[in-house]
Amino acid sequence: MSIDISGNPITYETGKPSPGSAQNPGLMDFFKNLEGAEFTVTLNTKDWKVEKVEGKDDFVKKLGAGSAQMDGLLKKIMTDDAVKQMADPTYGLIPDQPKAVNEVWEKKVTVGLGPIGSYDVTYKCTYKGKDPTQKTLDRIEVDTSLTYKPPTDSADGLLFKIKSGSMTSKPLTPLQAPSVILYNPERGRIEKATISLHLTGEMMVTIGGTDSKVELTQSQTTTIETSDTPQLTDAQPKTPEKK
Repeated sequence: MSIDISGNPITYETGKPSPGSAQNPGLMDFFKNLEGAEFTVTLNTKDWKVEKVEGKDDFVKKLGAGSAQMDGLLKKIMTDDAVKQMADPTYGLIPDQPKAVNEVWEKKVTVGLGPIGSYDVTYKCTYKGKDPTQKTLDRIEVDTSLTYKPPTDSADGLLFKIKSGSMTSKPLTPLQAPSVILYNPERGRIEKATISLHLTGEMMVTIGGTDSKVELTQSQTTTIETSDTPQLTDAQPKTPEKK
């Protein structure tokens, strides 16, 4: 992550020295607390819908420790619906009925983040037939577009307020993988999905009565893989509980 605050650049990368940490130790501590976070996602095996995500409360408690404003902000942002959407952005993209090659369908989702604002996300999916390298899997290519909306909720109790802003998705950068879903029709599940997004925009933020323009650029790639065997090195089969 790279941030420029009033001409003071701050860069943070896991496992590397962080220039700017002396100027803003509080922000560095916040970034460090993001590391090591763990969540447990429970899926419905009928349609693979995310039923619940555990670990949110511990995550909020860790990040908001010592700051009532941060604790309040995180609780408004980390809603159950927002966490479910972040846990699996591919849910609902698989159609209920078979599609012809090059047939297109869309799904629209709104993610509300309280005093941060909201995002309208549109997934445009195209069925491309069988994947050329993994011929038993169906290939779906996804074009993701996003539009940001400023908050309408009250920012009372917070150190900042977003007065206005706009953010939209842009074409992928050369370093980003295209968004592709590989679906296993035999098992009725997504075998692998890569969802990429590149955002640019700006916001007008009020801090201590002073308005500041914030320019934002963000690139992210989410990868999901499904396996019949544990993928974690420390994962061990659980012993069935006795009743």
